Amino acid sequence: TKKTKEAMESYDLMDYGAAKKNLDQALAIAKKNKLDKDPVTAKIYLSLGIAAFANSHIDGAKVDFLSAVQIEPKIQIDAAYKSPELTKLLEVARSEASGGSTGPGPVGW
Repeated sequence: TKKTKEAMESYDLMDYGAAKKNLDQALAIAKKNKLDKDPVTAKIYLSLGIAAFANSHIDGAKVDFLSAVQIEPKIQIDAAYKSPELTKLLEVARSEASGGSTGPGPVGW
């Protein structure tokens, strides 16, 4: 949780590389502590997706969102980071996780 908070502080400062590094460390700590299916880990994946999206890594963001919704299907993006594009991408990941069809994404995906 501490690493995730630090990561999102870096994100807020537009230091997406530092955010990803802290989130990768948080994920490693969570896995080491056998928290693979914990809501905290879902939030780490969600934050990784937000940081990836900010770095224009749309496919990476989608994979991270997919990992998040597989752990916590009803997870939501915090209002501070919410955008129509991120919301759509999360819904696409949620649909894929539940076995639904996603259809075409917005232009540029």
